Amino acid sequence: MRPALIAWTLAAGLVATGCGTHRMAARAPVVEAPTPRGVIHVVRRGQTLWRIARTYGVPLEDIARANHLDDPRRLAAGQKLLIPGATRVLEVPPAQPASPAEPGPLVKDGWSWPLDGPLSSRFGVRRAHGRHQGIDITAPAGTAVRAARSGRVTFAGRRGRYGRLVVIEHAGGFSSWYAHNQSLAVHRGQEVERGQVIARSGQSGNATGPHLHFEIRRQGRPIDPSLLLP
Repeated sequence: MRPALIAWTLAAGLVATGCGTHRMAARAPVVEAPTPRGVIHVVRRGQTLWRIARTYGVPLEDIARANHLDDPRRLAAGQKLLIPGATRVLEVPPAQPASPAEPGPLVKDGWSWPLDGPLSSRFGVRRAHGRHQGIDITAPAGTAVRAARSGRVTFAGRRGRYGRLVVIEHAGGFSSWYAHNQSLAVHRGQEVERGQVIARSGQSGNATGPHLHFEIRRQGRPIDPSLLLP
């Protein structure tokens, strides 16, 4: 073979090798992002988010946030829920039929108003996003917001239309929610006493003026706070 032809053949081979290497690099596998830590629980008929959270020992608010649940009361059989932090799937007992003994009569003892001020909106008033799930108490920005009952803080931070929110878990399946705050004075996991300052009122989130949006929930379901407040 003549020298010129040999040189042309070698050059063509090098070019082909380079192109082949380029094509192989372009086909490198894509690494998928890791899934969140936890387990998937499949909801069965009669199970409530409150019972699921209690069985797994995970705050109800954490499960609702991890699954983007706007209304924790609405669960469907077969629905899949991520239980953050859980390591195995547990059997959750279904809710018992409603009776006077469960969850027990409302008792006013131990509750107090979170701050003093006129009511600007009552429980159950129809709103654009649904019925009002709490009461609104008008107060100047920076007014001290106090725990309505002793308990443990299960959430302290920003949450959508609630703005800066504090959620306190109480005995008997109750929780209290304090929304639209200007600043927070507690953190998740902290034990608080009734009357302790937990935040300063404001108008964060979906609020047109400074006020406190206050909710009381019983096993995850909002109830009228006026039934318990003195």
